Amino acid sequence: MITARRIILGGVALTLIIALACAGAIYMVYFKDELQNRQSFRVYSNASLKFEERGIYGSGITTTSVYYWSSDSLTAIQTYYALLPLEFRQGNATSQWWIAAYTSDDLAAKAPISMTPALTHSNFCDPFGSYTCVSITLIDLANGNSDKLLPITPHRFWGENPEFDAKLQSLPQTGTLIIYTYFLRK
Repeated sequence: MITARRIILGGVALTLIIALACAGAIYMVYFKDELQNRQSFRVYSNASLKFEERGIYGSGITTTSVYYWSSDSLTAIQTYYALLPLEFRQGNATSQWWIAAYTSDDLAAKAPISMTPALTHSNFCDPFGSYTCVSITLIDLANGNSDKLLPITPHRFWGENPEFDAKLQSLPQTGTLIIYTYFLRK
C-alpha cells in the first residue's frame, strides 16, 4: 500500500536525482572548456607555476590568467614557442611585454582581431567567439616590468589589488614571467 510518506520520499529522491543531474551537466559544460584550455598550454619545460587569478570580464564571462616563471631568458622562451609556431608581437611601444595567441581547439596561431597601442588578450581573443582562444604573454623580469602589468592582468584591470600586488612582488627579479590567459563563458 502506497502511503503519503512513500510518495513524499519518492518525490524528494526524484528531486535530488534531477538536481544532481543538472549540477553534473553544468559542471561538464563549464569545466570542459577549462580543462581543454589547460590541456592546450604548452608549458615551457623550465617553468614553474607561481599563481593564477580570475577576473570578471562581463556578460557571464570570466578571464583566467595562469602565471609561470622561468629563470631562462625571454629570447630563449620565444625561440621555444616559435616551433609551435607562434609569432610574438610587442605588447607596447617599449616592449615591456610580448604576446601571442592560439586556439585551443586546433592550436592554430591567432592574429590580432584589433590593434591598439597596448596589445592584450582581448586584442587576439573574442570572448563571444565560437572558438576557444589562449594568449601567452612573456615579460622580462630583469627589466623591472612586473609592476607595470596594469593593462594585462584581470585584477589590475578593475583597480588596485593589494593581494595580487604582493604576489607580483614575491616574484624573482630575474628570468621571465609566462602568463597564459583565456576567457570562460558561463
